Amino acid sequence: MAFTENRLTSVTLPYGLTSIGAHAFSANFLANVSIPNSVISIGPAAFANNRLTDVNIPYGVIFIRDMAFLDNQLTNANVPDSVISIGAAAFENNQLNNVIIGNSVVRIGQSAFMFNQLTSVVIPDGVVCIAAEAFFGNQLASVIIGNDIVFMPGIFTDDKTGGFGSAFVGFYKAQGRMAGTYTYSNGQWSFRPR
Repeated sequence: MAFTENRLTSVTLPYGLTSIGAHAFSANFLANVSIPNSVISIGPAAFANNRLTDVNIPYGVIFIRDMAFLDNQLTNANVPDSVISIGAAAFENNQLNNVIIGNSVVRIGQSAFMFNQLTSVVIPDGVVCIAAEAFFGNQLASVIIGNDIVFMPGIFTDDKTGGFGSAFVGFYKAQGRMAGTYTYSNGQWSFRPR
C-alpha cells in the first residue's frame, strides 16, 4: 500500500477476501487496485471518490453495490458474467466510453452509469429491469437490447444533447419491446430486429 497525505494511492487486496465493505477505500487517492478473484461482493461506495482509471472486476463477483465506483476516472468497465446486480450509481460520474455488461446481470440500478461518455451499449438478454436514469447524461446513439425490458420512470430522461432521451423508451415500446439494435441519428431512432 502506498500513502499520500495519509491517503492510499494503490492497494492490493489479499486472496481469500470475499467481501469489500462499505466505504472501505472511499475518499482516497487510489489510482489502481487489484481485486482478488475470491471476492463475491463489492460493498456500497467501496471505491467511491478516488482516481481510478482502470479496474479489473474478477469473475466471481456477484454483487456490485450502490456507488461502488462512484466519482472516479474510469474509461472502461468490464462487468463479468458472474455479476447479477449492478447497484444504484455504481459507475456514476466517471469517464466511461466503453462498458461490457455481463450476461448474468438481471438488474441495473438507478443512475448506475449516469454522467459518463458512453455512445453505445449492449444490454444482455438476462436484464429484466433498468432503474431510473441508469444511462442519463451520456450520448448514446446505439443500443443493442433484448426483449421485454422493464424501464423505471425517467431512465433515459432527455439530456441537453437529446442524443439518448426518453424518446427511446417510447420507440422501444412501439416496436413491441423487441430485441435488436436501436440507433439514434438525425434526431430519431431506427430499429433493426435481431
